[in-house]
Amino acid sequence: MTIEPTPSIRPYVPAALAASKVGTWEYDIPADRFHMDAIMAPLYGLTLEEGELGVPISRIRTAIHPEDLPRHLARCAEMFRHGGLFIMEYRTRPWPGTEHWLMLRGSYEANARGQVVIGRGIAIDMTESRQDGYAEGQAHFMSPSLREGLGNPLDQLAEHALQARSATDRVGGRVGALLRPLVDALLYGIGRQLAARFDGPEDVQDEPERKSGRPH
Repeated sequence: MTIEPTPSIRPYVPAALAASKVGTWEYDIPADRFHMDAIMAPLYGLTLEEGELGVPISRIRTAIHPEDLPRHLARCAEMFRHGGLFIMEYRTRPWPGTEHWLMLRGSYEANARGQVVIGRGIAIDMTESRQDGYAEGQAHFMSPSLREGLGNPLDQLAEHALQARSATDRVGGRVGALLRPLVDALLYGIGRQLAARFDGPEDVQDEPERKSGRPH
């Protein structure tokens, strides 16, 4: 007997997921190895083997849009010092003439000595939605409350969805293959809502007293 999602579920799975727009990543800081799955690797101009074996983070940064790289470096420096949760959006240019808008969501964890050593999470290809909104301007960034934990319900939902995605990968086989698109649909929807926190290309977290809104 073949088990398939019920018909009522299908309309709620974004068509974009047919192209697998949600990928997973892990960064081993001491070893300086950034691992990513087959969905993410092409978005950085990497082969599937390079993504699986891992590459230095410097290799990843060569694919980041030059206008977004300075802020990416600044946010990473903070995360590598303090750890915690983060949301970051930037553009990549894996090949000349090709541009993607990616949203990375995840967390960096410390060891028993308090050293931040590992980061893991998901990446969502937001290219279509960003082109529908702003195709120009600086990418959106956010480094919210790295030391305050999961205070926002949406952040809590994202964290649980990440755990569900990891569990689905561990299940594997036919059951894992059946469940993964549904979990990916949830992650994609969460990613869209996380992106919707921003109304313009400024990082509103840098200046809490300033009202957010589209630039005029």
